[in-house]
Amino acid sequence: MMRRLLLGTLLLSGCNNLWLDPMKQQPKFKAYSENDGFKDHRAMREPVEGTYPREIAYSDPALRGGDADAGYFIDHIPMTVDRALVERGQDRFNINCMPCHGTLGDGDSIVARKMLLRSPPSLLTDDIRALPDGKIEEVIRVGYGLMSGYESQLSSRDRWAVVSYVRALQVSQRAPLEAAPPAERQKLMTERAQ
Repeated sequence: MMRRLLLGTLLLSGCNNLWLDPMKQQPKFKAYSENDGFKDHRAMREPVEGTYPREIAYSDPALRGGDADAGYFIDHIPMTVDRALVERGQDRFNINCMPCHGTLGDGDSIVARKMLLRSPPSLLTDDIRALPDGKIEEVIRVGYGLMSGYESQLSSRDRWAVVSYVRALQVSQRAPLEAAPPAERQKLMTERAQ
């Protein structure tokens, strides 16, 4: 048995790992090499307009919620909050946040019930409501506790859209019945009576 293992190891190391890593042998262009497939014969291409590296260091703290190292966060979302932004936030929330924080943001979800170490918090508590918008954006971006960050999944605009939706959830869950339009108020009263 030991001989077979030794023989197998020698054979694998003698093969230069070509069959283990076919990417080493695939055709490709290295940086600064020529590529006749383009008019300028350059293999390195310019990024598509409007793209940026995800590691970019933003000089505007508002785009990243503030400066945690300096100890301050911006109080308000640094863009116009309109219906489109809140709806985009709802869409991104439902994809990224709802599985753990629940449909209403109250921390009640199937995933949360199975998290034995620590459940996701309700986003509707007074403590979360008191946080500046920039702090909420930072938590979405870099994570907090067991939650990983979503910087690579959500653009800066999408993170602020989620913040706007979280704020809308917080208002909606505490709104008095009298604040609802008459038709909705009647519907809610009927549902409550049943």
